[in-house]
Amino acid sequence: MQPAVPRPHLPAGLQNYQDPTAVAAALAAQQKAAAQTATDALGAVFTYDAVGNRQTAEYGNGVLTTYTYDRRDRLTDLHTTYNGATLHRFHYTLDASGLRTQVAATEADGTVRTTTYTYDFVKRLTGESQQVANTLVFQAAYTYDRVGNRLSATVNGTTTTYVYDANDRLQSETTVGGAASGTTTYLYDLAGNRTEKSGPLGTVSYVYDDAGRMTEVRSAGEVIEYRYSHDGLLLEKTLTPLSGTPTTWRYLWDIGRGTPQTIEEYSREGSGPERLDATYLFGDDLIAQTRGGMTHYVLADGVGDTRTLVDTGGAVSDTFAYDAFGNVVSRTGGTPVDHLHHGERFDPNAGFYYLRARWMDPALGRFTQMDAFEGFGMDPPSLHKYTYANANPMAYSDPSGHFTLTNLSTVVNIIGIGSTTIHAGFRIAEGDYKGAAYEVARDAAFWGLGAGVGKIIAPLSKSALSLFSRTFMVPLENGLARSSAVLTRNMEAVMRKAGMVKPAGWQAHHIVGEAYPEGKAAMEILRRYRIDVNSPLNGVFLPGCGSTGAGGIAGLAVHCGKHVQAYEAYVLEQLSVLGRNADEASVVNVLSRIRQELMTGELVLNRRGNL
Repeated sequence: MQPAVPRPHLPAGLQNYQDPTAVAAALAAQQKAAAQTATDALGAVFTYDAVGNRQTAEYGNGVLTTYTYDRRDRLTDLHTTYNGATLHRFHYTLDASGLRTQVAATEADGTVRTTTYTYDFVKRLTGESQQVANTLVFQAAYTYDRVGNRLSATVNGTTTTYVYDANDRLQSETTVGGAASGTTTYLYDLAGNRTEKSGPLGTVSYVYDDAGRMTEVRSAGEVIEYRYSHDGLLLEKTLTPLSGTPTTWRYLWDIGRGTPQTIEEYSREGSGPERLDATYLFGDDLIAQTRGGMTHYVLADGVGDTRTLVDTGGAVSDTFAYDAFGNVVSRTGGTPVDHLHHGERFDPNAGFYYLRARWMDPALGRFTQMDAFEGFGMDPPSLHKYTYANANPMAYSDPSGHFTLTNLSTVVNIIGIGSTTIHAGFRIAEGDYKGAAYEVARDAAFWGLGAGVGKIIAPLSKSALSLFSRTFMVPLENGLARSSAVLTRNMEAVMRKAGMVKPAGWQAHHIVGEAYPEGKAAMEILRRYRIDVNSPLNGVFLPGCGSTGAGGIAGLAVHCGKHVQAYEAYVLEQLSVLGRNADEASVVNVLSRIRQELMTGELVLNRRGNL
């Protein structure tokens, strides 16, 4: 395992992340309460204001993006320039509830695409129109039933109506006009997964494994096969044309983040040699991709859609425009790009977006498989087994394939809330469901479920507490309250229920421990702010003793053996400098920063686990 680059401690408010491989992105910090830096061989620098809104993103080629917010910290303008010249700009108009009602998108050549959105009373998208130079270029209108099933879609004058069964499974769609005019029918297995689509354009069949993961898509012209890891991540895709040589792609994942991301992609034709096709650099979102020796920076809009690619010289090579559900309606340039709508991977052969637990069909705005996650009892839209992003992808995203996150900011920040969801097992393993619900709800509110909504929302309503409580009401293994083995297994159960991935061999670590007097003193500081030792705010998953070899990840502290006293002294020092007049948010920020330092290997944790 390649050793991590030594990282000195930096002054408060600045963090520097480096990756010796120059491939994997530095983990995006949960600490958004002050300026910070994320750098690698390509170069990317991000700054944030005092409440966590991203202010600027400066890339290694000199491209600069600036972000502007209203008084409620909602994004109103995103402007990207190179040497002062506009590469793209997005100006957002919001209604009183924060929904985007209009977006004016300006491209490098001065072209302005104005998109207008309308919604119903439960905030489902009902209309979208796009104009370029005052000419209508795209228009869509949608209607829904009472539970969120799309009843009709009229796109550019062509209307499609939909019929469902009592379990919200799409049975048929009928289109009047266009190449697909006629009726298309759908079939499902007993688990609710789509097994066949048959209509005017032909028949496509789908096969799943015992875990409900799509393993095959078969049409008249080709067969697509998928293989997954034990955690459900896509490892391999093989495309076999009706006549020709099969091509296989393999994917390397960075699982040390709230939402796993692909960082390398390989391909092989037939039995030929395997070659590296692409590498990806991630921060909070995708920063850059390198294919065939050519690096392009990936510039997103305010909802995370990939809109512009620029080369290392700052020149625009590709542009993209989408409808709200991720269908590409316009593009220029020919650079291969997999990450499109919400920055997620699109499979052009299957026509679906891969959202980890499930595949999403953008033509229908719904998933191909029934959701295994039960949903939130106090959030009725989450109980639907097929709908995507609550029928409003302009406000919501679903990176796990299980549940919707709000996305009213610059980009989706999964790391903060994803880590909190995982660490919730600290309280849950103790049987304290209400405590876990409170801590997770509070942390979710603090991090805003998005990179640009950083202000604390308090007090939390009873419905919010109930929502999070129901989220984590999962069967847990009985055992001694502080049994590390039981604790780990219970956390894994919670994590899987929430759609998160726990790396094999990892363990739970309390950021503030009590092995030494310094730790006990630090714990007293937390108690002053009603943060319990088993609060998810005081937790992090780290590689265990058995993962220091093949299962370990370079750069992370290892949770193995007794903590060194210097570690607890450092934690006490960081908490003590806040003083007695600090607020809870400041304490949470310190815990988040220490968590990040552990995840990036800046801190030596214990005697047996070497960095």
